[in-house]
Amino acid sequence: MHTNRTLLELIVYIIKGQSLKVNIMKKFLILFVAFILVCSCSKKSDDNIIEETSQTITLKGQINTGNFGTDIWEYVDEITGNVYAIAGGYANGGMSIIDVTDPTSPVLIDFIHNVPGFDVKVWSHYVYCSTIGGGTGMIVDIEDPANAQIVGSFPSGHNIFIDDRGYMYNSKPGVRIYDLNPDPTSPLFLTQVGSGGHDVTVRGNLMIDCRGVSDKFI
Repeated sequence: MHTNRTLLELIVYIIKGQSLKVNIMKKFLILFVAFILVCSCSKKSDDNIIEETSQTITLKGQINTGNFGTDIWEYVDEITGNVYAIAGGYANGGMSIIDVTDPTSPVLIDFIHNVPGFDVKVWSHYVYCSTIGGGTGMIVDIEDPANAQIVGSFPSGHNIFIDDRGYMYNSKPGVRIYDLNPDPTSPLFLTQVGSGGHDVTVRGNLMIDCRGVSDKFI
């Protein structure tokens, strides 16, 4: 009787063991299938990335701007729809206005000699031109790109950023903030942040200023 009970327990143990193995195999199979699906999705994602990044950049056209270019910005004429590149230069200064509506055939429309061109930014139909740092920055009205006019000035910094709301951030020394809305030809000084500065940008309600080789200010 003892032998039969032992044999019965052994059979039950084996059956349970087989059931356990089956459960383990099922779990393993599920994990394996999930792994294959993840790898497949990952490969498709990688393929998309490779496909996107493998696109080439094609040179459409080129032109001599007339200055040693240090900065460039875009101006779109809201009436004609024409697109212009505003190119600034440092060594011999000046600002070039180039019609790039047809990128395969850019046309130099005008070159303004007597303005600094180290950094140029556009707001509305005005270009704000800064020196490499200090001195006087100039404001140029390009509403008529073929007949650009100097219409104002401001204390120049090293770098300019203008946000969509019409606030100009003039970096170094510190970041001086101006409001262009009351009169774009005479920026209204609001405040100064810090005393360092070098290059500034604004994203939403954050202003990020790179202070040369020292640090960054946010």
